[in-house]
Amino acid sequence: MLVSLVPGIGSVTAKSLIAYCGSAGRVFSEKERILRTIPGLGTVLAKNILQSKVLARAEKEVDFTILCMEGYSYDMESNVELNIKCG
Repeated sequence: MLVSLVPGIGSVTAKSLIAYCGSAGRVFSEKERILRTIPGLGTVLAKNILQSKVLARAEKEVDFTILCMEGYSYDMESNVELNIKCG
C-alpha cells in the first residue's frame, strides 16, 4: 500500500486515509488542514504525507517497469531513458 510507505503511517492509518480521501493519489494531493481533521492524524503526519517523495518514487517505478517490459534500459536516478534495448 503506497500510503503506508510514508514515515509514521502504518497500514491501519493508511486504510483510514484512503477511505477518507477516496484514493491513495488524493491522499497526497489533499490540503494539510484537511488531513489534520482526519482522526488519528496530526500535524506531523499531515506534513510527512505532503513532504513525502513516495508518490513521485512510485511514478518513477511504474515508468521503469513499463520500459523494462518493453526491453529498454532506464536510469531511475536521473529519470533518463537510455534507449538501449535490453536482452
